Amino acid sequence: MVMAGSCDIDSFKALRILRKKFELDMNFGYNQAIFLGLGILFLSNGQFTLSRSDKAIVGLLAAVYPIFPSSAQDNRHHL
Repeated sequence: MVMAGSCDIDSFKALRILRKKFELDMNFGYNQAIFLGLGILFLSNGQFTLSRSDKAIVGLLAAVYPIFPSSAQDNRHHL
């Protein structure tokens, strides 16, 4: 979230390495969290970033704090 909207190539490489390193052990929730990080990194092709207002922080916490599912069929905490 610190690098949100920056399109920083070093952060992108770190996320790719993290994904490749844990690819065999990774469940659906890990994969979803890494791609959420990629989406925030390349937020609108580097044209936007995250706001610092109270409402934006609450919305961000609600969006990134869920209990990620362990499989694609696990919908107890997701959706």
